[in-house]
Amino acid sequence: CDLGISGALGEVGVAAGKSFAVLAFARRANESLLACDLFATGVEEDNCPEANLPMFLDLLKFLNIPEGDVAILKQNSLELRDVDVAAIAGSAIGGYRLFHVDGAHYAEATMHDLSVAACVLAPGGVV
Repeated sequence: CDLGISGALGEVGVAAGKSFAVLAFARRANESLLACDLFATGVEEDNCPEANLPMFLDLLKFLNIPEGDVAILKQNSLELRDVDVAAIAGSAIGGYRLFHVDGAHYAEATMHDLSVAACVLAPGGVV
């Protein structure tokens, strides 16, 4: 089924990258990939200790996803701005067809992450 929806794929809260891998395999030609995570223990201290950047990069290599195909943002998602996230997709606004939000699990961060995702979603896209 082709609904004509195209755009980048992004995730906030990558951790070790298992759900990111699913997004990456759904990517079509010329679609960007965004991965954002602290890749370290955050404020909540609920991250898995092994959730780190080297582990994520190892997963990309294992799955034959070139590291250069992924815009990796090692930062707190509260620092994300919709215009910057949209630029990664190569658009001013509305450039993501799929955006997975699983960052920090407290109200302020969740609302921020959902707001960014909603602002960069393509028409018909899914958060």
